[in-house]
Amino acid sequence: MAIVKVCSIKNCDHVSRKRGWCVMHYARWRSHGTHELLLTLTPKQRFLMRVVKTGSCWLWNSGNNKGGYGTINIDGKEIKAHRFSWIIYRGEIPDDKCILHKCDVPACVNPAHLFVGTQLDNVRDCVQKGRHRPMRGEENGNAKITWKQVAEIRKIGSRIPQTTLARQFGVSQRIISLVLRRQAWFTGG
Repeated sequence: MAIVKVCSIKNCDHVSRKRGWCVMHYARWRSHGTHELLLTLTPKQRFLMRVVKTGSCWLWNSGNNKGGYGTINIDGKEIKAHRFSWIIYRGEIPDDKCILHKCDVPACVNPAHLFVGTQLDNVRDCVQKGRHRPMRGEENGNAKITWKQVAEIRKIGSRIPQTTLARQFGVSQRIISLVLRRQAWFTGG
């Protein structure tokens, strides 16, 4: 008769498979780094399980959104990981405030790299650090004409009616007017 080993986790009577654990406890360990049921962990413990400290940044090593910001589910509500880090280490966030990054690493959740600001502060910080610039001319995905066409419009614009130019270049008369008055396509080219 074969001897059947039982999972080494207290109060578990399932058959032992790997590392002395049953399939369920082994799978939890592989997925989460612990064999314990995650619901028994505090939110801070769950948070820290998903952080990798590299240099001065603490990088979120779990789900990220399209912008690269970490996300965590707390009490059935998804929250950005850097905001949750602020709450854990610094306290509540006022309703009208954002949590900004000093290090400009979206996945960073190190509270020492975070600060509170308004949405306007966030935009100013972004522009000041050169991470945002308005897309002008052909860089803009909505552009209907090229720099070469702009130069041509400006060259012949005073001799041909704007409505004729608009039909010729496949844009509205308003666009032709803005180009000629240099209120659109005013740099580059």
